[in-house]
Amino acid sequence: MAEPCCHIGVRREGEPDHAVRQAVFVPGVTLRDILNSGSLRVRSACAGIGACGLCRVRIDTGYAGPPTPAELLHLGEEAIARGVRLACQIVPETSMDVTVLSQARPSPWRAPILAPYRPDYPIPVTAVPSDARLGVAVDLGTTNISLAICDLVTGQRCAVRMGPNPQIGFSSDVIGRLQMAAESPAMQRQMQSMAENAIHEALFDLLRGEGFLPASVARLRIVGNAAMLTLLCGGDPRPLLEPKQWLRLHDSDVFLHPGLASLLDLNPGTDVALVPALGGFVGSDLILGVVHTRMIELPPPTALIDFGTNSEMGLWDGRQLWVTAAAGGPAFEGVGISCGMPAELGAIHRLFRSSDGVWESECLGDEPAAGISGSGLIDLLAHLTEGGQIDERGRPRTNPIAVDLAGRRFSVSKADIDRLQQAKAAIAAGLETLTRLAGISLRDLRDVYVAGAFGDHLDLGNAIGIGLLPKIPIERFRLSGNTALAGTLDILLSPMAENALRAARDKTKLINLSMEGNFDELFVDHLFLRPFTGMHSQ
Repeated sequence: MAEPCCHIGVRREGEPDHAVRQAVFVPGVTLRDILNSGSLRVRSACAGIGACGLCRVRIDTGYAGPPTPAELLHLGEEAIARGVRLACQIVPETSMDVTVLSQARPSPWRAPILAPYRPDYPIPVTAVPSDARLGVAVDLGTTNISLAICDLVTGQRCAVRMGPNPQIGFSSDVIGRLQMAAESPAMQRQMQSMAENAIHEALFDLLRGEGFLPASVARLRIVGNAAMLTLLCGGDPRPLLEPKQWLRLHDSDVFLHPGLASLLDLNPGTDVALVPALGGFVGSDLILGVVHTRMIELPPPTALIDFGTNSEMGLWDGRQLWVTAAAGGPAFEGVGISCGMPAELGAIHRLFRSSDGVWESECLGDEPAAGISGSGLIDLLAHLTEGGQIDERGRPRTNPIAVDLAGRRFSVSKADIDRLQQAKAAIAAGLETLTRLAGISLRDLRDVYVAGAFGDHLDLGNAIGIGLLPKIPIERFRLSGNTALAGTLDILLSPMAENALRAARDKTKLINLSMEGNFDELFVDHLFLRPFTGMHSQ
């Protein structure tokens, strides 16, 4: 019986044995996709179907299974006998070490491994030109930009890319960027250009890396919060800085960028549009998460929390969709935390502590540990609190606290703990505010969707333990990944998803937390590192 896969070691051709990196094994995923989620991406020009023969690797140790017809065609028996294989044709089932023989160009845009996408809405049988049958979804986040490409006929998600939003160099939060844009038209133009160029670079990387031509793109949709969409289309940032404007639903003609197809080097006739944000800082990313999860079709009450620098949440009570945004700040993206970093290659995303106090960790990608991502910081905070090194007020026994992880020593200070407490308090208080306004008890929530890259690796028990998520049975939570990107694919593929989007918008009730009288009280109460049930402040 084959040894179960426990590691995949990767190196470049010519590198010594000690240079082997550890790639993240994902069951059922091809070696090509595993490699492309790390720093040693392989060349490819066929979306991983074995048609181009470029993604060549050598299997140094381990069993890769019998060669496929595509491998026999492109490689020949002699090369296969030397261990040369096509990464797209191998689904690892045992541990292996591989050498990348044909490496793609270095790029800031990586190919994250996301949960499989399955269209939940019917795709109409319509005539689509064979040379223009691709749809592109763009999630313009405050910290990261994600793109996905799909086949408009089959509904298949062909590839994904993710990389940093370069605007973070101006400010890590939306308010800071809006203030700069309002004060300086030159800065606003620079931020607009940064977003345009980043989307263009990511799209080019996606198309070139998968062997598609720009002319094959028929539709492109961009979602994001109101601030990101405003900065992209060069709109007036000042209304977003006025709280009295935050309860006004945005019209469909607010976010327009007529020249975007040309800037992205797409055909002039390509259907390119920005999906309007709801209002205030609640974006189209949240409402498309509602569309993808189909939560308003489920028995109420249900909730969705989309974690990010600008965290948004929605609550469905059976009649109305209550939505709001909580200014949690970038702490859960690792920004502003001394040992923190975004969920990128080299980020520690899971932490464990044995009964005798020994720390263990899991790292993203094949790079050495460089910092701790948001989900790892939740684990760290929970274990330190449980071990008595931090009390429930967030006061550390020693300042800073040092922990040894993955061969490195990381420190977390009182200031770091304060930032994490404030971020989790804003989200928890926002959710409790929505439930109170809707007349719903937290314990009655039937389903809670946890969305965003932060939620991909979140330990629910630790999140509940420190009061980030409500204390309800764990089986009611749904770790849902990037629902904004998946929901954008839905509306690219199906008119029924577009109808669901309009229906959700029509049922929306915007809430401005700064205008809710008890929000400040709830915020202070949720600063404590303890489970929350909605009872502490009543």
